[in-house]
Amino acid sequence: EGDSTVYEIINGVKTPYRSEASFSANGRRWGMVSVVDRQTLDAYPTSGTFVSFPIGTLMRSQLHFIWRVSQGTDGTVRKWIKTSTDFTLCKFNWKNVITLPEEEIQTYSWAGANSAGTIEYPLCD
Repeated sequence: EGDSTVYEIINGVKTPYRSEASFSANGRRWGMVSVVDRQTLDAYPTSGTFVSFPIGTLMRSQLHFIWRVSQGTDGTVRKWIKTSTDFTLCKFNWKNVITLPEEEIQTYSWAGANSAGTIEYPLCD
């Protein structure tokens, strides 16, 4: 009661969604959600992670940076698309970019960043 978090049960473990946007981006619909009592929910262990956006999701922060969700060696990461030229060269579509709060984007590790601030990964992979 009072908890509006939406979880997905994955292999017997409840994994929360970060936001309504990540819920929708994963193809989920509100009609798929079952409201359960606290006792039922507490019967499942909680994952230490969130349900991520699908690989390839394009995210725009309120600071106007564009990121692409990618698979990293340690899980889901974000890759910075530095310029509009890079965006165009990768044949990304501006209609597919979703705007998210900076705090949500920051929950993804930044792949490819180093102390020089350069990008060291294939951008369009």
